[in-house]
Amino acid sequence: MPPRPFALLTPGYRAVTVETVAGKFHFRGPKRCYSAISRLEGHAVYVNGSITALRHTTGAKSWHGATWRGRATSMSLDGTTVVVQSLRGALEGSPTPFGELATAMAWFEAHGVRAGSMSGMGWALWRSTLTRDVVIAARPALGRAGLYGGRQEVRNHLDGNGNPRELSHMVAVDITGAYPHAMASAPYATGLRRVDRSTPLDPTVPGMVEATVGVDADMPYRPLPLRLAADMIVFPHGYVTGIWPWCEVAAALDLGCSVKVSKCWAPTGLDHLFGPDWSAAIAEARTLSPAAARIVKTAANSTWGMFGMRGDQRESLRWTDEAGLQPLRVPLAEVPLPHASTCHVAAETSARVRVRMLREGLYGEFASPVHVDTDGIIVRRSSVRGLPTSSSPGEWRAKTTMARVDIRAPQVYRYTCGKGCGIAHAKYHYVTAGTPPDLARALFERMGDTGGWVSGNGIDIVLPTGSANDRAGLLSSARSARSEIGRMTA
Repeated sequence: MPPRPFALLTPGYRAVTVETVAGKFHFRGPKRCYSAISRLEGHAVYVNGSITALRHTTGAKSWHGATWRGRATSMSLDGTTVVVQSLRGALEGSPTPFGELATAMAWFEAHGVRAGSMSGMGWALWRSTLTRDVVIAARPALGRAGLYGGRQEVRNHLDGNGNPRELSHMVAVDITGAYPHAMASAPYATGLRRVDRSTPLDPTVPGMVEATVGVDADMPYRPLPLRLAADMIVFPHGYVTGIWPWCEVAAALDLGCSVKVSKCWAPTGLDHLFGPDWSAAIAEARTLSPAAARIVKTAANSTWGMFGMRGDQRESLRWTDEAGLQPLRVPLAEVPLPHASTCHVAAETSARVRVRMLREGLYGEFASPVHVDTDGIIVRRSSVRGLPTSSSPGEWRAKTTMARVDIRAPQVYRYTCGKGCGIAHAKYHYVTAGTPPDLARALFERMGDTGGWVSGNGIDIVLPTGSANDRAGLLSSARSARSEIGRMTA
């Protein structure tokens, strides 16, 4: 297919900056903004920050959005075919954002991938590396039951008055390229078949198991996620019943948990879905300029989740006022997707990363993490001496040194770097995943103390730990979490 032109929008209040290969143009006034954006028909159009901020360029009644699980995924300009996608913050901090975008788009084009959504480009990149037909089919309900998001938790560290206190001499460490490495590290099941429940749970084999696992309350980090609702999980103690990939239950066994298997499924065939060509492409992308590399990384990281895509919890989003203060959400019917039979691939990928976090990040050589988020932790600097600041895919690295850090929830904290904080730059660096930088401080301050956090990992809302034996208590926490989310997003 011929290359697709692309554009980058920077929205303002009744203003917009449009950047294309033809140059950078500024427009003010709702009519001029509408006219400028409408001329981008046929382009792949992106914004770097909040995608819903586009409603302020022309007035909110000119836009309608698509959402999944309450989060806007795209925005469309009425009366045109223009659809705007988010770059998910990949260009944040870049002095030449359009130049970085152009670099990434040229890289994608060289690999036979046309400009489009981040997840669409990631999927197309993977398909471009296949050298043969691949057939993947397993019972959709089985893969869905075993699919959970990443582990997230914080240690409760309040002072004597019940207020959150800052911690000193900390460092954030993570696994470089955790998901791409997990995807390329081992084969996947092309199908699953029921086998005897006494079958050994080999952690190197991508099987699935239904079991009841006994988790001691004195375990500092509970090994298995439990689903409370379609979009909500917890890592509890007690007797936990569910379906998980073999590797995750095997890790719980190794930590001393009791396991009673009720059903077991083994692969009907194995395939290295993410082979050398895909790994080579991802490695090559890391040599691009920083923001361009982040764009490719974001697209590649979305690929595993595409295997578990489902057409539910979708809404159409409009506004009933020009100021964009009165949203109207209309639920959409569920759309059957062909990805239903590949959900076990997404389940296996996510489990591989959770197992590494459990074995190495929480029960490994690091001392008492105070913050856990999917593939990274925050720990005392003294426990990571000698850890490199850059590493190869799949290896741990020291990412950010923090002189002081105040943690309110997973993905919501602020820290000082000790290098000119309050002089060369603002005193605090705020980390609030999924929030534009100009709103980060406000979100942090609204989170309250660390005693009542809820968090989202892109797939699930994660609750603080509790007892699996107290189902009523967990469901009460779930209801409180929904209320908290409503308060935070109001």
